[in-house]
Amino acid sequence: MEEMRAYLAIMYPLEAKMTESRGSTAAHRSVRSPGGPTPIARGLTLSLIPSLTFTVGLSIALAITIVLGAAGRSAAQGPNMPLRFKMVAEFHDPHKDQDAGGVNAFTVNILRKTWIVDIHESYMQQGGVLGTTVLQQIYPPILTFTGPKKITDQLTDPAVEGKTYTLTGQLYIKQRVFQINTVEGPKGEEGAEAESAPDAESKPGSPKP
Repeated sequence: MEEMRAYLAIMYPLEAKMTESRGSTAAHRSVRSPGGPTPIARGLTLSLIPSLTFTVGLSIALAITIVLGAAGRSAAQGPNMPLRFKMVAEFHDPHKDQDAGGVNAFTVNILRKTWIVDIHESYMQQGGVLGTTVLQQIYPPILTFTGPKKITDQLTDPAVEGKTYTLTGQLYIKQRVFQINTVEGPKGEEGAEAESAPDAESKPGSPKP
């Protein structure tokens, strides 16, 4: 009899503690925020928001840096180093049309011939960035075009007047010199295919106006 009483004295408190523990666990699991996610889910969501914001902001900043960086590097190199440049330009005779040209019009000297050249489009060939910001650094708006004899002869011909040509070459901002490597005339014009000087681009040093 005494042994039975001792057994009950030990087992009853243990069973009571187990029942209490199960009840508290079930109560904890049943806790929910009314009409919303659990505190854990809410915490995870809030912790993700700063990460997503940072990622989007970093992507935008990277895109801006790529675009502006190319222009900035080219502008910084401009005074000392030639830029690989491309322009689409229309040639006008200043003696016949003194008001020719627009915002990007330049007085251009080729040997003894002077043109008013209206630059419709311009690009830096490093990445295809628009060259307008580079042209704005050239003041007064006077350029000297140089190149192989075949090209200078073509661009000093009076037949060039009023026509638009695509020119590529090396632009020296400080010297205000455009050393032409290729010239392509209007479609349908005889000899309109690009005339090139493959060795001109590889030669180091300053241009010879």
